[in-house]
Amino acid sequence: MEERLREAKTRMLKGELSDLTFTNEMKENVLNTTQGKRRKFSFGKKTMPSLISAALVMLFFAGIYEFVLVPNLGENQHGPGANSGNQEGVPVGQDQTDEEPDGQNSSDEQPDGEAILPWETEHEAKQPNSTIEQPVNDDAGGDKTDGIDTVIEEPVADVVHSTPEAPDVMGLIVTFRNEISALFQLENFTPHPEYKAKNASTKKEFFRPLEKMADPGFFYYLLYRFLEETDDGVYFLAQDGPFHFETDKPYETKKLADTKYQLVQKLYTDMYGPNYTLTVTVEYIDGKWIIKDIKKDY
Repeated sequence: MEERLREAKTRMLKGELSDLTFTNEMKENVLNTTQGKRRKFSFGKKTMPSLISAALVMLFFAGIYEFVLVPNLGENQHGPGANSGNQEGVPVGQDQTDEEPDGQNSSDEQPDGEAILPWETEHEAKQPNSTIEQPVNDDAGGDKTDGIDTVIEEPVADVVHSTPEAPDVMGLIVTFRNEISALFQLENFTPHPEYKAKNASTKKEFFRPLEKMADPGFFYYLLYRFLEETDDGVYFLAQDGPFHFETDKPYETKKLADTKYQLVQKLYTDMYGPNYTLTVTVEYIDGKWIIKDIKKDY
């Protein structure tokens, strides 16, 4: 186009185009040629910014994938502390055989004495803690619990109480009588006529040695009558014996319970007559048989 215009200008200057007339066809050609260049320029002007924007968007997403998504994928596959690359020159996939320092456990082993707990799942995390904590008594031995504080009920063994052997009630009576006689030896009192106890100031103190084999509950009516208690001590009162029995005469032993027996002896005596009855009750207490009560009727 520029070449034609240049030629036309030259002709005009030479007078060769003095009678030249622009036809409609010539105008249309000139307009088409001019508008074609404009359209090419306009297309390039509109297209380039779009291409640049698309390139920037692609670079942005590529950066996100490189710096955000790829590290997260590595953590999901290997754990938060996993090393996706080489570790100190060891190729990926090759077993590491470096020995750990002495005194340290490997990451898969738990220290002695600690329970291995399962990792809490999502379902478990949403559940309320329904464990009932119960006090533990180290001395008496309380309920045991497992590693997640769940009460483990152990079967309670029935306490077996062994039945004691039947006592020799007559033998206990003889021993008790001998102990009473030992207390009333003359050497334990001042000489006649006082007969004051040397080693006791009250009735209870005087008969205390008998408590190791008999219940003191019946002492007051069976034995206390042999003593008189005053402000300056206790004195012996002479009278008939506390109770009378004969080992060579018949008697009956009754079992009232596994830990309780009773002896009954009926005698004819010159002092008490034909209806003298002695009743002695014994019980098994604290691992031994003791005389619980002595009664006499006549």
